Amino acid sequence: MQIGKAEFWKYFEEISAIPHGSYNTDKISNYISEFAKVHNLEYVQDELGNVVIYKAATPGFEDRPSLCIQGHIDMVAVKTPDCNKDLLTEGLDLEVDGEWLKAKGTSLGGDDGIAVAYALSILASDKLEHPALEMVFTVNEEVAMEGAFGFDKNLLKSSTIINLDNETEGEFLTGCAGGAKIDIELPVERKLRTAMVYELKVSGLKGGHSGIDIADNRVSAATVISRFLCELKMARTRIIDVRFGEKDNVIANSGYIKFICSAPNSDVMEILDFYANVLKDEFKTREPELKIEYAYLGEQKEVNALHKADSERLMDFLWALPQGVDTFSADVPGLVETSVNIGVAELAEDRLTVKCLVRSSYDSAKQALCDKVVAVANLAGAKSRQYSDYPGWAYRVDSPIREKVINIYREMYGIEPVLTAIHAGVECGVFVEKLGDADCISFGPTMVDVHSVKERLNIPSSERVYEFLTELIKA
Repeated sequence: MQIGKAEFWKYFEEISAIPHGSYNTDKISNYISEFAKVHNLEYVQDELGNVVIYKAATPGFEDRPSLCIQGHIDMVAVKTPDCNKDLLTEGLDLEVDGEWLKAKGTSLGGDDGIAVAYALSILASDKLEHPALEMVFTVNEEVAMEGAFGFDKNLLKSSTIINLDNETEGEFLTGCAGGAKIDIELPVERKLRTAMVYELKVSGLKGGHSGIDIADNRVSAATVISRFLCELKMARTRIIDVRFGEKDNVIANSGYIKFICSAPNSDVMEILDFYANVLKDEFKTREPELKIEYAYLGEQKEVNALHKADSERLMDFLWALPQGVDTFSADVPGLVETSVNIGVAELAEDRLTVKCLVRSSYDSAKQALCDKVVAVANLAGAKSRQYSDYPGWAYRVDSPIREKVINIYREMYGIEPVLTAIHAGVECGVFVEKLGDADCISFGPTMVDVHSVKERLNIPSSERVYEFLTELIKA
């Protein structure tokens, strides 16, 4: 298919044909390694699947310091409920919609496939001028930056890093939030009983990136589901099933509960009718496509539902867990300082599993919110595990790469670039911590609704940013 004019689109199509969700990156790692062999470039592929490709300086640039360009090769692989694609074994179906690139029925993986495509195009070119390059492709960034954490710093000589993992053209990151994951397991017991069975489905929420999009006050399915469960307590509800979300770093856009009630059917349906209308009205501006469907599933049935005490404990626990923005920055207007995303909840036979991701610009605030989540879990009698902590990336007062970015952007476009920090995590923080004194900048083309089935990558923006990147490398 014809996406755009630039050479890098060929590589974007090729990597999109390879399944590469987090923890499913062997094939794309091998593809990148094979690319290095075909182009006679020195490379290292480590045990995790991280790849570094080295390219010598072009004539006249041999005496300049080497430069590292870095991106990650995994994507958040999610799909619509009616999409039959197996994202573990099948590639994406790309389509062009005006000036936007998207994928049919799935996320696109522009985060961070565009970085991979840029890097491969630069490595393949014999027309670009540049110093010695170290192209770093990391695995499993979307699951707490595991590739970056496991990366051997001795594979790099560069002290300057260009990270290609931002999603707004003209915006250059100079700092980011750190994060931590929390998994919670709430033990439950069940009992066979005969009762009227109901189900409720929530869909149509925007979802999105739990770092970038959480500032927009998007509503999570965790909030809607827990609101209903809280209100249904008065109908003497026993839970059969609860589930929402797919990833801890994605705002849950759909959910489902199945339950029995000993209250009269008319009372239950009145509660469901009332709160469906209440929530649609509350969220009509933020979530205009919110859809709430519920039904009584017929005559009384024998079902294996949770005990009364466990049902009530589960309902209270989900309602008490914090969700969304905790604090906005007092220094940067509009920047989220600290947040938590309840990304996944799944009820099994004997336990409810919940997966959360906490982010903050301050390690102290991050830990404080983690402690609050764990405290709620403790009160409910649940077990919790905090792991995959990753550092934030602090603003560097003296940054030569930042000064080059400002000057070149002014020269090319006649306007000032936007320098900012971000509530999401990027791997710069890990590399700065590993290398000690690395000078980093992060940027990329415009994308919207990343980590979701609505993800889109702007085609003209991608080509402009590639042009800017090549000029920056030359400088």
